[in-house]
Amino acid sequence: MPRRHTGRADCCVHPDNTARYPFGALCHPLDAVIENLSPATKGLERKMTPEQKTLVKDTWSKVVPIADTAATMFYNRLFEIDASTRALFRTVDMAEQRRKLVQALATVINGLDNLAPLVPVLENLGRNHVRYGVTDKHYDSVGAALLWTLEQGLKDVWTPAVKDAWTAAYGAVAGVMLGAARQAKPAH
Repeated sequence: MPRRHTGRADCCVHPDNTARYPFGALCHPLDAVIENLSPATKGLERKMTPEQKTLVKDTWSKVVPIADTAATMFYNRLFEIDASTRALFRTVDMAEQRRKLVQALATVINGLDNLAPLVPVLENLGRNHVRYGVTDKHYDSVGAALLWTLEQGLKDVWTPAVKDAWTAAYGAVAGVMLGAARQAKPAH
């Protein structure tokens, strides 16, 4: 039976209110899908601390003024490190795609303090990406391209703590999308 988060940072409650589970126990929709991450993505699974959320929001505000440039850098890097992704965009208007990327990132970042409403949106996005031909490996490539782009754009602001915060944020998002994608794939 799924557990519900109590709103406290240290425990979750079983739905019948008979048991409390320590922080870190499965209690959030993200937790179940995070367990299914690929080994390469598993390092991205940890929950975000309040400090990490603040770091992501603060650094995102520095990216917003250069958002289109950052999105261009992101896609160029993605195609460079994983040539198989280029085919996914061969019929796509890249200016519109860059806009969608920035909009999606802004939506997630604005929802960091309450990710639960984003879960169905991210699950749908993950299922849609299966139809586009996105594979598990692509999630790792996207994560690497995103972190590289942020490092380039943020320059001196890119610290180990900022990297950890963005890694955790991407891990949460990718975990939800990948979990839904895996469920949507037809059995062979």
